[in-house]
Amino acid sequence: MACGAVPIVADGGGLPEAVGDAGIVFKRGDIKDLADKLQSLLSADDHLEKLREKSRTHLLAYTDQGMCDAYLAVMKAAVEGRKAIR
Repeated sequence: MACGAVPIVADGGGLPEAVGDAGIVFKRGDIKDLADKLQSLLSADDHLEKLREKSRTHLLAYTDQGMCDAYLAVMKAAVEGRKAIR
């Protein structure tokens, strides 16, 4: 994704969450669904470019700063939750 490739992943595990709306998700084990998604992607240049643009935005959350901000937010929420319980 970081190199401009559009990820095409099965709908199992954490892969759909990892690619977000910047990739193509097909039904695991469903060859027809995979073929349909590939055909759709290959037949519409604008769709491919839109996914590439989304990937640039999507990847910003996974920079060093983005990851630190996310972890800090979780830790702050945990601390605030403890204060509310006491």
